[in-house]
Amino acid sequence: MKHLKLIILVSLCSLAFGCTAAKQSAATDTASIEWRIKSLEESFLNFREEQRRQADQSTEKAEEIKERLDAVEEQIASLKSDASVAAAPDDMAAPPEDKGWVTDLKPDEDGWVEGQKPVPSKPTAQSGEEKPWAQVPGPPSVIPEPKVVKRHTTTKKPVVAKRKGLVPSPCMIRDLPNIVRKILKAHAGHSMNS
Repeated sequence: MKHLKLIILVSLCSLAFGCTAAKQSAATDTASIEWRIKSLEESFLNFREEQRRQADQSTEKAEEIKERLDAVEEQIASLKSDASVAAAPDDMAAPPEDKGWVTDLKPDEDGWVEGQKPVPSKPTAQSGEEKPWAQVPGPPSVIPEPKVVKRHTTTKKPVVAKRKGLVPSPCMIRDLPNIVRKILKAHAGHSMNS
């Protein structure tokens, strides 16, 4: 009976602990979900703020670029007006009709063909440094005849290396099995078959 009471008491205690643990985990889960939602809201608001800030920066940059373009256009307009006021030399006042790239082309029966080609001018800025790549060697004045080299071929007899030590004779090779048997008999416990 004592054991039965003890078992019932332990089971009731474990149920009580289980219920309280479940309530605590449920409370922890809801708190965790709330924290996650708040964190997401803050991240989203930070993202939106960053978007607004970048949009403001891009509009400021666009306005700055527009102001620069307006200033450049004004400078170009002032230069054009100054150029029209300035007196042009006689040869530049009105371009003659026979000069220009269009007049280089002459009509032909088959179509248009290219006229005079412009002469390339020499480069104006050059340094006094040595330029070895600019000097291309020409062909040699005299081409030498090739020399034929003859090889000395001598037929030598092949050298056979001499072995030092004992050289078996043909009769020793024939008697080799007998020699091996004698050696094996001298050493007991060995056989020819093994």
